[in-house]
Amino acid sequence: MGKNYFMEKQHKYLDLIIIGGAVTGLTAALYAGRMKLSTLVLEAGLVGGQIVNAHEIENYPGFASIIKKDNIMGIYDFKVKTNRGEEKDLADYKGKVLLIVNTASNCGFTPQYAQLQELYMKYKEQGLAVLGFPSNQFAEQEPGSNEEIQEFCRANYGVTFPLFAKEDVRGTNAQPLFKYLVAEKGFMGFDEAHPKAKGLIDFLKEKFPEYLVGDSIKWNFTKFLINRQGEVVGRYEPTTTPASMAGDIEKLL
Repeated sequence: MGKNYFMEKQHKYLDLIIIGGAVTGLTAALYAGRMKLSTLVLEAGLVGGQIVNAHEIENYPGFASIIKKDNIMGIYDFKVKTNRGEEKDLADYKGKVLLIVNTASNCGFTPQYAQLQELYMKYKEQGLAVLGFPSNQFAEQEPGSNEEIQEFCRANYGVTFPLFAKEDVRGTNAQPLFKYLVAEKGFMGFDEAHPKAKGLIDFLKEKFPEYLVGDSIKWNFTKFLINRQGEVVGRYEPTTTPASMAGDIEKLL
């Protein structure tokens, strides 16, 4: 393929980083082709020489997913779908502080919608935008249509901040925005002081142990904070309440 793939990464913004000391060139090439990448870089020695299939790569520690392609320079270059199926350019939010959240309607953390709405109402005039991204990936806790999700959130929590189209936020088919977010801010653990933390951790260990590996989204209501310059400055797991983030948000406004 014309390159030394077992090179050390030169800088932060590479097209793709795949881990594994013995990843086959064919597997890597197929993965890159599916993700429409032009450049491929491997980090050697992190999987102990195992052969890694393309669909498994994301689950290994150290996997950085797609960080940046040549034509993507930051969060404002991403486009997402509204809950009406229309394309929305995140560049429309330039200059604002963004709080991006993956959500679900039938989750033990669903009441966080109320605190997210409170933050939005309190700080929106100062430049905060809250963006909700529903996903049905976590124990199928978001089964409804985009319209049903919107109505549920409005009726039960008075949500007025934007909710986008229901899509995947982890795995091979995750929307590019969330691949970017987890590459920018990795998983640093749950807040075990939260009353639901132990139950969530035990549940994941039993039912979805692969979710606990690497930096991917672990569960509903993982939150990312982006400053006015478009930099991802914070990641907050479901066990961190939106209300407890107020101080961090105020520093950016």
